[in-house]
Amino acid sequence: MLVQQMENGNLPIDSLAEKLREAKKLISSCRQQLLEADEQVQKILAAE
Repeated sequence: MLVQQMENGNLPIDSLAEKLREAKKLISSCRQQLLEADEQVQKILAAE
């Protein structure tokens, strides 16, 4: 949806900047959760 709004020119630059900041935070949060999950899996596999 965001990409469509950008491609159609229906997204004001201020709104775009805010959405990009929001996306950056979400990506960072997801990356951290994936790292933590990977660490847990590695510990489980190492214990076996």
